[in-house]
Amino acid sequence: MIYGCGPIGQMAIQLALAYGVKNVIAIDIDDLRTEQARQLGAIAVNSMKQDIGEVVKQVCGERGGVDVILEISGAASIYDTMADYLRKEGKIMLLAHPGERVSFDIMKTMHHSGATIKGIFGRRIWDSWDALTELVASGKVDLTKVITHRFPLSAGNKAFEQIAAGSGKVLFMPEWEA
Repeated sequence: MIYGCGPIGQMAIQLALAYGVKNVIAIDIDDLRTEQARQLGAIAVNSMKQDIGEVVKQVCGERGGVDVILEISGAASIYDTMADYLRKEGKIMLLAHPGERVSFDIMKTMHHSGATIKGIFGRRIWDSWDALTELVASGKVDLTKVITHRFPLSAGNKAFEQIAAGSGKVLFMPEWEA
């Protein structure tokens, strides 16, 4: 399960599928981003309109929940409930930084369920770079699929207006390439 379907979440969807994950449940509150996740092959859920628990039950059945949760949204509000969708002894990987204090029940999340929580800060640069290069070269991951808009550098204000209105990854291009 991936919380957050922005550009990084969309890349994570592609990576998970490229590495053979059968079902990727992608959660966001934005229709544009959930649609992009769906187009990438995820089971996309707008948590403002759908019940995450019901989707997890349909997809995971008797397993009791998802194996891994990647928290990429940065939303502090999800910390208290995200473990509800995790199977026993599942893993939670924290990639985003909410920027505020988060609350979760450590007894429920870790002690009673045996969950593992790991913070991801940085990466093994050369190992991940080489692996990603191979996936992109093979066509299993297409980074251009996360790009929704391109703007010349001189249209900076217009680009930021688009970001505020809704977008995927926005690229600023040199004037001669825009």
